[in-house]
Amino acid sequence: MRIRVRGIDRHRNGISGAPFWAVLFGDEEGHELFAVVFDEPRSVAVIGVALLGPREA
Repeated sequence: MRIRVRGIDRHRNGISGAPFWAVLFGDEEGHELFAVVFDEPRSVAVIGVALLGPREA
């Protein structure tokens, strides 16, 4: 499967929370996906953007 990264940014979870990467990407089938990647090994969540709710223009 090929993916195309549309955006990536590093965030901090509050003042003392674990930092994470937020990644917006798509696959070759046209699905838009959002990933949250923490520094801890194997700590990743991938969510379909369509499941997050309506997008504002």
